Amino acid sequence: MKKFLIPILAAGIVAILIYTVQGTGSLEEVQNKNYLEEIRQERRDKDNFMKYDDQSPLPDGQKKDFSGLKYFEPDKSWRIEADVQENKEKDLLVLSTSDNKQKPFKKWGYAVFTRNGQEIRLLLLQPAYGVSPDELFLPFLDATSANETYGAGRYLDLEMPKRKKVILDFNKAYNPYCAYAEGYSCPFPPKENVISIAVEAGEKTFENYH
Repeated sequence: MKKFLIPILAAGIVAILIYTVQGTGSLEEVQNKNYLEEIRQERRDKDNFMKYDDQSPLPDGQKKDFSGLKYFEPDKSWRIEADVQENKEKDLLVLSTSDNKQKPFKKWGYAVFTRNGQEIRLLLLQPAYGVSPDELFLPFLDATSANETYGAGRYLDLEMPKRKKVILDFNKAYNPYCAYAEGYSCPFPPKENVISIAVEAGEKTFENYH
């Protein structure tokens, strides 16, 4: 009896899977939908932080009228798996900041990928003095800077690559606190991270700040 039940059960499982895929779309479509919702939820969470949290960079006078940050529509094509080239010698790089100071970083390595037929090579930085040693920092400028996005550049925070690949999710590109208010010290992107193409993903200019 058991021998007959096994193929019946297997056929039933296959039928359920086919029905599920047909009813909700392909696996790729479902994954893309879930990804887009994840990005939108992160943006809702950040809006709540900006408006209500004591650590928000917004002055109290701006929180009252704050109605949300501006973003490009989420686009999974801007979630890029880039090749990683780690530097053997991690030389020191000092970046100028918005308050006329300097901040040191280690030149950890490079992320390399192709977009619109163009190879793009971006410098990955690591804090020079052991702060967040398991993370990398990627400040960048692109063709949207000073137009649709903040003129002094945007940032990406990255997990330390475990293999020879790193995910650059430009949908998560964010503005430094200097884009919202005065009194912050924000490093400017290095010349290596000036991208000639338009990165139409992530956070746009904060329109309420004057």
